[in-house]
Amino acid sequence: MRFLNEQRFDLAQHWLKYLFNSAGYRDGNGNLLKEGDNILYWNILPLQQDTAWDKNTLIQATDDPDVIAMQDPMQYKLAIFMRTLDLIISQGDQAYRQLERDTLAEAKIHYIQASQLLGPRPNLNSSHQWENIKLAEESRQLENSHFLPPYNELLLSYWDKLEIRLYNLRHNLNLDGQPLHLPLFATPVDPKALQRQHGAGNGINSSEQIATAQTSLYRFPLLIERAKSAVSAVIQFGNSLQSVLERQDNEAMTLLFQQQQQKVLQHTKDIQNNNIQVLQASLEATDSLKSAAEQRRKHYKELLDNGISSDEQLAINIRIASAALNGESLVPLGLSAVLDTAPNVFGLADGGSRWGAISQAVGWGMQSMAMALETTAGVRDAKANYSRRAQEWTLQKDQADKDIEQLAHQYTSVQEQLNMAQKQLNLAELEQGHADALYQMQSTRFTGKELYNWMAGRLSGLYFQLFDATQPLCLMAKAALEKEVDKAKTDGLFIRSGWNDLYQGLLAGEDLQLNLQKLENVWLMEEQRALEVERTVSLAQHYQQLSDHKFNLAEIVTGYMAQDKDQKTGNEQDFVELKNGTLITSLSIKGLNLVEDYPETMHLGDIRRIKQISVSLPALLGPYQDVQATLDYAGENTHLAKGCTALAISRGMNDSGQFLLDFNDGKYLPFEGIDISDKGTLVLRFPNATSKQKLLLQSLSDIILHIRYTIRS
Repeated sequence: MRFLNEQRFDLAQHWLKYLFNSAGYRDGNGNLLKEGDNILYWNILPLQQDTAWDKNTLIQATDDPDVIAMQDPMQYKLAIFMRTLDLIISQGDQAYRQLERDTLAEAKIHYIQASQLLGPRPNLNSSHQWENIKLAEESRQLENSHFLPPYNELLLSYWDKLEIRLYNLRHNLNLDGQPLHLPLFATPVDPKALQRQHGAGNGINSSEQIATAQTSLYRFPLLIERAKSAVSAVIQFGNSLQSVLERQDNEAMTLLFQQQQQKVLQHTKDIQNNNIQVLQASLEATDSLKSAAEQRRKHYKELLDNGISSDEQLAINIRIASAALNGESLVPLGLSAVLDTAPNVFGLADGGSRWGAISQAVGWGMQSMAMALETTAGVRDAKANYSRRAQEWTLQKDQADKDIEQLAHQYTSVQEQLNMAQKQLNLAELEQGHADALYQMQSTRFTGKELYNWMAGRLSGLYFQLFDATQPLCLMAKAALEKEVDKAKTDGLFIRSGWNDLYQGLLAGEDLQLNLQKLENVWLMEEQRALEVERTVSLAQHYQQLSDHKFNLAEIVTGYMAQDKDQKTGNEQDFVELKNGTLITSLSIKGLNLVEDYPETMHLGDIRRIKQISVSLPALLGPYQDVQATLDYAGENTHLAKGCTALAISRGMNDSGQFLLDFNDGKYLPFEGIDISDKGTLVLRFPNATSKQKLLLQSLSDIILHIRYTIRS
């Protein structure tokens, strides 16, 4: 029943065949299975064997259908049989709504199959006369003191339902009894659309197929608002269904969570214990790091306090003394050079003086100065290194102070985490104690999984029915728009249904809403103000200007009224006829040559359609006398809305056939949309022409038509 409500016919048929198969069950070789001489139609032996109502079974007073059916299995058989009929008829209805010649043939097959299963309608004899039977005689005919059960009105309604559907099919009517206007050939199947359907789990005859729009009496602005309102209801139903499905899943998840919560809580306790151990170890590690940082700070502080060591200071002093000695060595070296320049005198002989000693002395001086400078530079470099080393020790000491401060905060944080972990452990133990009571409540409450299962099935069926009723309304809005703008502008809209069986049809309403918004955009962008033209047509003048069979209207009508017999004057489309007491005048629309009023060479527009027609009758009307006449359209225009093919004339003075002519009416006006070059005719009929309206028609001098039409591109 759930799959049937959700329009998932394949699954519904699959599960029904576990109980009943109208074609019979077959073995592996394709042979029909039998029980004795009877074909096996029921897959359950008690249902197969029970073939009649058990009148002798005393059914206890109860309204439980299962109890009643267990005492008489025919109740089960009837219920399953009726569900089978519902399935077959629903399949036929779905094919019927697609309004294509192939799908109508498919629908007929389903309806005939259901009719054959039902068989002939039972003959229920009902007496129209009350027979006065004696009480003694009547009491002998009764087998017990109970009343006989009433007729099953629901079962009897299947014959009526199938009879109506087959009648509509055979008389070219839709499910609602409205005339059908089907194209000779159906729209070719788009391979890409087929691919999308199979990807979405839908076949060719699935809900992806979209129905053909019916001609509506209402204009696009009104239809688009009605369609938007209906689509909003579809979206609301879809949201409700999604909410129920989510609650259904959440309920299942809740029960699963409750079943596993005991183990989860135990693992949570173990994890909290491990966390406590980890935090305790972290406290110990933080304390050790803090001790190491304090020791590092103490070491660098001692280094800074001591400064340069005695050995380092001694090395600096030695370097300074070395530089001084190098400077002092210049004096003896200079003296030595001077002495070397003096000659050696021995007797009369002299010589032995060294002239290069001065240069050598200068070189030694320069070398001594270089060594002194190098020593001085070495001393200054050592002092600079000691200064930088002191700065590095200061940095290390400051970093150690910061590390100590940071570790102190970290220790406090870890201590707080340890306290929190202990509280979480206590909370886990408390939750574990409440888990059993919560699971008991979740599994036994009324608003549980079973309720949401029922709601999901019920909402799915209602949701599809609402979508199925809204989609034709959207198509009517599209058809109404195509009357106002170029049809090519709407070719890409509503080419397929937004229903997807794989996802319960969710977001189908949003798809309709998107297409409606596109329709409205096309309307706003493509709608243009048309040229409004009014043409006054005199039938008397028109008949006198005919190329053949021309005649005088007033004379012909007066003669007909005087002769009072059936006769006809004119050609096939433009004529006056008296038939069975009704005066008929016919006018060819194309023969009016309305196109020539504004030739196409003016390029005003190629779409020229009638907007409204009024009738004036120049005749003498008596006091309190009205006109009885109708103006009808006789042609091949199948796109006129229902009720727009005729109007009734009562006043005869610029009579529009309406109590109040409103060009902004939400409904189309009579004859609105007929092309001014249409091959059809306008037929004016005067009933009671030879009796009640004879004097009026005798005074009729002309018939004036006020034709209002529009021109646009």
